[in-house]
Amino acid sequence: VDVPNAATVQFGIPQDSVIINRTYQTTLSIRDLNGVEIRGKTATYESLFPEVATVDNKGVVTPRAVGQTTIRATVDGRTAQATLKV
Repeated sequence: VDVPNAATVQFGIPQDSVIINRTYQTTLSIRDLNGVEIRGKTATYESLFPEVATVDNKGVVTPRAVGQTTIRATVDGRTAQATLKV
């Protein structure tokens, strides 16, 4: 069975405030053109300012220093992002 391409990607960081050197799991929702959630897709994650916070290949964010960064998740060329304040 072919897995459909992502039509929408929703991404978020569940905590309003974070603590340096703790880890936080991000949330990711991937949906097809009909709005049906797609499972089994892999996202690529990126932190625009990794000196403020890093993100691993499973979407786990680790704040490193006081500041602000944007964390991005990309699936099938669709990108969603969230701002993180440390």
